[in-house]
Amino acid sequence: MQFKSRWSATGELDFIVEGGIAPPKIIDIVAQNYHPAPVSVAGITPIIDIVAESGLHAVISHAGLDSLSSIVADNVIDKQVTSDDIEVDINVDRGIKSAVTSRNAQAIKRSNVISSYFEDSPALSSNIISLQRDAQSMQRSIDSLQQQLPKQQKNCIALQRDGDNVQSNIVQTNHRLADADRDLSSLFFKGTDCANDISSGYLYPSRSDCAKSACWQNTDALRHQVTNHFESGKAIVKQWLSHFEDAVNPTGQRQPIIIPPTIVPDHPITPLDFKFLWSNTGELDFLRIELDALIVMNEVIVNHVSSGSVKTALAPINATLDFDIDSFVYSLSGVLLGEECLNYLGTRAKFEIEVNGHKLNFVLREYSEATNFAHQAYSFTAVSSVQFLHKPHGELYTGNIESVTGMWQLIQSKLESTNFSLQRNTLTPEWNLAPDSFSYMNLSSIDLAQKAATAVGAILKPDILLDAIHVQPRYKFSPWNWKALTDAQCDHVIDANYITTTSSQDHQTPQLNTVMISGEYKGVVTNPVMDGTAGDSWADDVLSPLSQDHAVNNELARNIFSNSGLQEVIGLKFPVLPPGGDFGLLLPGDIVRIKFENKTVTGLCLNNNVPLQSIADIWQQPKIELNHGYS
Repeated sequence: MQFKSRWSATGELDFIVEGGIAPPKIIDIVAQNYHPAPVSVAGITPIIDIVAESGLHAVISHAGLDSLSSIVADNVIDKQVTSDDIEVDINVDRGIKSAVTSRNAQAIKRSNVISSYFEDSPALSSNIISLQRDAQSMQRSIDSLQQQLPKQQKNCIALQRDGDNVQSNIVQTNHRLADADRDLSSLFFKGTDCANDISSGYLYPSRSDCAKSACWQNTDALRHQVTNHFESGKAIVKQWLSHFEDAVNPTGQRQPIIIPPTIVPDHPITPLDFKFLWSNTGELDFLRIELDALIVMNEVIVNHVSSGSVKTALAPINATLDFDIDSFVYSLSGVLLGEECLNYLGTRAKFEIEVNGHKLNFVLREYSEATNFAHQAYSFTAVSSVQFLHKPHGELYTGNIESVTGMWQLIQSKLESTNFSLQRNTLTPEWNLAPDSFSYMNLSSIDLAQKAATAVGAILKPDILLDAIHVQPRYKFSPWNWKALTDAQCDHVIDANYITTTSSQDHQTPQLNTVMISGEYKGVVTNPVMDGTAGDSWADDVLSPLSQDHAVNNELARNIFSNSGLQEVIGLKFPVLPPGGDFGLLLPGDIVRIKFENKTVTGLCLNNNVPLQSIADIWQQPKIELNHGYS
């Protein structure tokens, strides 16, 4: 067998055995030891031994020439050498040397690459150590996080429980809101029922019913007294019988003399009377008391008056009466419930109202649909009829004084076509205007009346029943004369016990005592001075084409002086008594006297407000001007 080697196309070393079959062990050893790298002696010796054992004649061609030469020192290329019984013919391919050289160069190159990798190995080793340290640190962080994990889990569980509680509270709140909504709905329906009850009319007991009730109460009181006296009489009779038995003659011969005793009441029975009492809250309690007594029964009637004088009862809610000294109209405002009330809100509809016997007439000025009620509702405002003499309702006049004309006479002439009358207080003088001294353009009769009132220090007051205008001084009596007035000269005298609440506002101004009043092109110049003063506190000068009479100018000056000084405005609250009582309904311009326990004050009524909220709660709330400079 000839065993040869050669390089295959892939660069591998193939083994060819000629003359026989090479044992597998030889092939394995050759495959393990024959490669491009130099072959050591230790790699060749086993092959030679195995071939000798096989009894074969082997011819081996090998690329590792240097290695073979080192195996047998005296061997030369292409020369046969014998070793023991084995003949080795080393046949060298001439092309193998170059191939071996190339492979050897590649091996060196790969060795250099490996060496270069080994040069970088310290840096890689440092990186690996750093990464190992980082890994240890990360491991410690992971351990710490794992230790914190149970605590965080507990916190999560607590938060979840809190969330459950919040959710439960939300559900409970929703239930409460639902209950509140139902309660609101219930209150709304109750309010609707109350509104329906109110809309049915003001209900109050008649005076006859009140008298009957009082009689029954008196009868009950007398019945109790009779019963007490009857019981006392029975006790006295029993006592008489006992004394009689003691006085009987033992022999029975004397008849007892019975002397009836004189029965004297324990105290005289005072006739009962009635008086209103105030509770701690200031509300009026209609309670009966003995001795000094009086009952105030409120009565409010509101009617719509048709053109044919047919009256229809109405029941306005939130109604209020307003009166002011600086306004020539009074007003009634309120709300009417029900769609049918729209029939009573026609143009200039007339209303008649009676409050505890005080009657007033009003004319509808405006209304609007109210939106804050459960049913159809209409807010309205009615005013004194004199309102419709003013712009934009009344007729306008333009003219010039061509001949001597009285100022109030001029105004009365403008009212003749309107069926209105002018009622002038005797304290307000009439005066004449000179020709070409006064002209007017597009003024209503009320505009002319206001100019005249301003020139003489007067106010305009509408009549509460008739189509009339009242003219009176703002101060019917000067404040320095108020203290000397008698009760009869005052419009109202009020016992302070009637008053439930009071308030005060400071309106002090310098006390004026002189003023210069002058006409324009025609007229007079007047410089009034208050009696007893130096005339050193001046009011603003007055320049007016209507200042053509000294008496008129003096009256204006008196009212200017009166409206200055140590003024205080007090607010009061007390009931509305019927006409003929101690006092009635206060109107602006009235002189009012109030008697307190330790003092008496007199003042001027500036305004009044009467809310008509319910039949049991009717109060007038006036503002009274006092002047402490003369008290």
